[in-house]
Amino acid sequence: MDEVIDWAAMDYRLLRDDKTVAMLTVIAAESVEAGKRSADFWDTERRWRAGETAQIVRESLGRVKVEGMPS
Repeated sequence: MDEVIDWAAMDYRLLRDDKTVAMLTVIAAESVEAGKRSADFWDTERRWRAGETAQIVRESLGRVKVEGMPS
């Protein structure tokens, strides 16, 4: 069974790069170890399917900046 640990909106083409997939796997493993989960995935997934793609990408970029990257 799959479990959503964390999520980010990104272009699917990025997942064709082994280094990107490896980095995301490490980040997910560290999140599991830290007990971090993104409980909002399923609500966001419904919005994505309803066509709110651009807004979700903006929110995702804002979340990454706040949580993991310097401004």
